[in-house]
Amino acid sequence: MKRSLALALALLMLLCTLAGCGGGSKSWKGTHHAEIVVEEYGTITIEINADIVLLAKNVDGVYSDDPAKNPDAVKFDEISYDEVLRQHLMVMDSTATSLSMDNHIPIILFALKDPGNIVRVVMGEKIGTVVKED
Repeated sequence: MKRSLALALALLMLLCTLAGCGGGSKSWKGTHHAEIVVEEYGTITIEINADIVLLAKNVDGVYSDDPAKNPDAVKFDEISYDEVLRQHLMVMDSTATSLSMDNHIPIILFALKDPGNIVRVVMGEKIGTVVKED
């Protein structure tokens, strides 16, 4: 049951991204709206007792810097919540990251551009970046 709820959450996040909630936009309105939505997803994730947050974005994982601007940016296969917060990495806003950390809910961030990725991540294939406890 938890896996299907997590899938439903991932699909909601996908719909939000497709609708332009942030979507990489640097405008205040888009970024602000995306942060509100992500914070709400963090709360929903906790309320439904989800095992994991599946986060489809315009990048294929968490990087040390913006890979579009810095060709030397390093992609992480795994990273801790603490490192995400310490390095101010743009996984999701700090409130949503903290909610996930406090409730021991890992996050898998993966690329939206390949629609097959949702099925892959739900089936347990290692794609993207896992944000979790140390």
